Order: sequence, then C-alpha cells, then structure tokens
Amino acid sequence: MRSAPQQFALATVLALTLSLVLAPGARAQSSSFLLKPWHPANTDSVTQWAIEGRNLLAESNSPELSEREVVAYRWVDKVAKAYFHTLGPHGMAAAGGLEAFLDSLKLKGSVVSDREYPAFSFVLFSNPSHDDYAQLGYLYWFRGDEVRSQPINLKGGHDPALRVWWTGRQQTPWQAGILYTMGRDYDRAPLFILLSMIPTGAGWQPIQADVDVDFGGKGTATFVDLDGDDIPEIISWVRGAPDTMFVPCNEVGCPELLTERTFTLERGFELYDQRTVATPFATLVLFVRSLATGKEAIAQSLVTHPAVLEKSRELGWVHLHRKGVFRAIAPRGATRWPDRLRFQYGPQGKYDSVLEVRFASNQGHWLIDDIVTLSSGGGEPDTTRAAQVPPHTAPRAHTTPPKGAKAGGR
Repeated sequence: MRSAPQQFALATVLALTLSLVLAPGARAQSSSFLLKPWHPANTDSVTQWAIEGRNLLAESNSPELSEREVVAYRWVDKVAKAYFHTLGPHGMAAAGGLEAFLDSLKLKGSVVSDREYPAFSFVLFSNPSHDDYAQLGYLYWFRGDEVRSQPINLKGGHDPALRVWWTGRQQTPWQAGILYTMGRDYDRAPLFILLSMIPTGAGWQPIQADVDVDFGGKGTATFVDLDGDDIPEIISWVRGAPDTMFVPCNEVGCPELLTERTFTLERGFELYDQRTVATPFATLVLFVRSLATGKEAIAQSLVTHPAVLEKSRELGWVHLHRKGVFRAIAPRGATRWPDRLRFQYGPQGKYDSVLEVRFASNQGHWLIDDIVTLSSGGGEPDTTRAAQVPPHTAPRAHTTPPKGAKAGGR
C-alpha cells in the first residue's frame, strides 16, 4: 500500500511520455534528441564527387580529352580542393597526402609542389584504369584562405615538375613554370609551359608553351638556379646531331653526342648557351674528325700517348671520309658511363674488325688512352687479348688539351 503512490506516479509518467511520442508534432521534436553517427565535415559530398568522377572515367578508354573526361576531372578537382582546404595554405607541405586519399577513393593523381612555396601545387589526374587514357592537370594555389584551381592540359605528357617565383610586378605578381616529359624511355622529350598570374590572383594566363621553347629533341630537362636569385633557369640534355662516320645505335647506353642547352628568363625562357657535353664518345668523334680534316695538332691534344696516334694512322683514320665506318656495339652489363667503347669498323664498306677504344680522364677532360683491335677479318672479338693489353693510364702533362681544342667544348 505504501508503494502504490509511487507506482501511480511512474504509470503517469510513462503514459505522458507515450502520448508525446505518439503525437505527430511531438514525434518530430523528439527525433532531435536521437544520437546520429559521426561523419567528418563534407564526407558525404566528397564521396559523392568521387563516385561521379569515377563512374565517368570507368566509361572512358581514349587517350584524348573529350567532354566526358573533362567533366569527370572536374569532380575529382572538387575532391582535391576539399582536401587542400582542410590543409590550409600553411599546411600544404603535406599536399602529397592527396595521392593516398585519392587512392582510397579509387581515383588516381600525382602531386608536385614548389619546393620554396608549397602552397602552389600541381596535380596530374589520370584514369585509374590505365595510364595511357586521357589525363588532365590542375594547378592549385591559395588566394587568402580560398583554394583556387585551374585546369592545364599536358596533352599526354607526364612526370611534371613545378617552379613558382614572385616577380614583384603588380600586373603579374607570380609566375609558374611546368616542365614535363612526352614519350617514354629512349624516345622521351622535355616540354615546358610558362604561366603568369593575373593581377586579381584569380587565375593564370599562358606566356610560353611547348614549341615556344626548343630544348633540342629527345632527352631530359630540369630547373636550376644558377645565379641564386630565386628565379630558375632551365637546362636540357638532348641527343645531338649524329656524326655521319658513326652509325647510330639507338639503344639505351649506346655512345652518342649529347647537347647541353641553358635557358634564361627574359621576356620568356630563351636560349642562353649551347655546348656539346664532354664525354669519351665526344672526344673520339672530335679525334676522328681532326684526323680526317688534317688537324694534327688537335688530334695530338686528345691522346695520352703518341702511340695512340700511330695506331690510328695504321687503322686508316687519317683522311677518312666514308660514312658509317664505325658501328657501335651496345654495352652489356658494363658501367652506365663506360670508359671503354667498342665498334665494328669497316673502312672499305664491310665491317671486318672490332675495335675497343679506351679513355682516361685528365682533370675533367677525356683523352684517348689506347685503341685495341679485338678481331680482324670478320672474326669474333678476342676479349682475352684485350684484357692483357694495359692501357696508358697516366696521361702526360703536355697532353692537356689546349684552349679551344677541348673535347665537348663549344
């Protein structure tokens, strides 16, 4: 009996609670007290953007950009902007984490940032199904705390490098350069885009692109800062024009002439200097050409010992003019920068000898140290004999190339 009032009170509370739950207006009000699963801000939006982009790319298999790919990468761009917004302009040193984030969403992109100003980044988005399908790059930067982006089409290029610098000019406060590569392996060639930021900071306009900068052909290029003024120069290393006496090998590791070109920024990037890279092969080409044209003094400056000159005369290199008389033998398992080069030799139009030309370095200048006949009459190379012939490894002091006669000079 003493507990009856308590039971009555409990029953009254339960009835009141039930009536509130069943009442239409109260049902909506009570739902606000229910706990909801926690989600990071904008997670639902980012996931949806990723799905939209991924679905469009799944139906694409073309190396050319069409409206489908452009729209797909717009969705992926929104994902990247959300990621960078979270980092903020002072956290962009961690911009590379976007690659793993995209991978978790089954998307693909490679990130490069300016080493001095990481708030500027370039992302090359690609189809997660295949690297050779259409790609599209985006340049990212901050205007205050706002993430901005602008698409840049590399037209199938890859391996981009980004440099950004402050100009101090109101009309073009920042400039950005993007170096990238077209082709693969032996056929790769460097290309370049120069951009200037518009005065409002809302976008970029192109100043130079592709054909405006002639790097010289197949090879590589990189940014450097030669004079320490925080504005980069560009140096390219490309295959030089082959000498007609030497048959091109066209394999990785084969001897070839390399041309170094330096570009400096004036109105745009312009050629400032060009020279042949000093290599053993460059020395050999200059030596053969000197003998063929009767320039004996230059030839003498390119050897470590007079006996080398005598061997070249015996082989008929003096006044030699036949095209394709040397055919390089690709190195197998040797050092990547060999100081011994082998050639099939045919002064009469038939390759009936195999020669090994050995080199020695004298204060950074490559000199011919010996010429060894490994085989003659079309026989197999006598590698045992070659190993037993000691090269002249101590260049004489008076054989240092005179000024103007350096192998690989201008």
